[in-house]
Amino acid sequence: MWQVLRRQQGEYYEKEGHVAVPTDLAGHGEHVKVALSLRTISMHETKPYAPPKDPLVLTMPYGNVVYPKIARNLGNENVVLRRQAVQMLLDLYLLKREHIVMSLGAGILDALLERLNDADDDMRTQACIALEFIVKEPKGQEVVLSRGTEVLSTFLNATDDQCGDVVVEALRLLSSTHAAYNEYESTRRLVALGAIPRYIKKVLDRDDAVCCTACGALVKVLDIKEAFVEVIQHSGMEAVTKALRRNDEPMILVEASGVVSSIAVFGQGLARCTSLQTVAALIPHLRHEHVTVRTHCTSAAAQLVVHAEGKAQAIACGIVPALSMAVSVEDELDVLMNLVKTIRLVSEHPQARAELATVVDRLREIVSLAGDEHKELAAATEKALASIEWVPGTPLP
Repeated sequence: MWQVLRRQQGEYYEKEGHVAVPTDLAGHGEHVKVALSLRTISMHETKPYAPPKDPLVLTMPYGNVVYPKIARNLGNENVVLRRQAVQMLLDLYLLKREHIVMSLGAGILDALLERLNDADDDMRTQACIALEFIVKEPKGQEVVLSRGTEVLSTFLNATDDQCGDVVVEALRLLSSTHAAYNEYESTRRLVALGAIPRYIKKVLDRDDAVCCTACGALVKVLDIKEAFVEVIQHSGMEAVTKALRRNDEPMILVEASGVVSSIAVFGQGLARCTSLQTVAALIPHLRHEHVTVRTHCTSAAAQLVVHAEGKAQAIACGIVPALSMAVSVEDELDVLMNLVKTIRLVSEHPQARAELATVVDRLREIVSLAGDEHKELAAATEKALASIEWVPGTPLP
């Protein structure tokens, strides 16, 4: 292609393995071909009588100058050019991760932070998405953390936006800062800045997408030591339990039950869930049509029946019939594992042990089906069988 263009332009071109080198390019060695190509491009772009460029069309420049151009146009007065600039940036980020790191030196971070206050809803939303890419990169996290709490505070303030889409992306942005390689330092700082009360407030939002994303953000926070105490103090489990009771949206059920599973690991969290009868909100979903919902809800239910008080409450709420019906029809491995564990825990209660005698045949069938291929499921089911068939006065299984 370059040979044809150079020939048409009357320039030097490669012929029979020989390159005629201009005087000003002599001595450049292997870089000659590159230099010739750049000269050809330049001549092609500056051809005479070229029509004027549309001022509302943002073109992609060559080389690293693309990042300063995007940063400059992110602050353009015209919203059309701002939208094109942020879309061009997202296209680069999706194309290659290196673009994320390379763009930081051009002031992209500050330009995107300014767009969080843009008058256009789409610009604020897209800015949050672009910032998500940045904070997922170690170098991006390093830059954010090097500026103290300035950037993280700006992220948090974005959750107060009046546009639901912006709030959802802002919550996803905050969740994206959660990184194990720096010992969750960003999340620690967010907790210190008051992230937990904000998340809990958004869990109560009537917008399903906002509620779901806020629950997901709460799960990340619980990786921080003692953060569960603040969640309990700010009535976090009340909000999550309300979300479970008033929603049948699959993703809300998944994320909310994830919060229950995470906080019930702690004694105070389990006690609060018991006082709120959270297990009653989970029981109707043990046979949900979506397997992901069943997996998370059965996992949370198993966590809530560890202690005697939780067992008694779950039995009173009707968990035994629900477990019997669920295990009789379930064929998903992960859900079966959670159901079997829950049955084993609940069967420690005398009343449940008598009622669960009806599922003994089904449990034996699961053991035979699991075989050597799924040894963990077989072992868990055998423990459940031993617990159901235990006779008082004999050694505990």
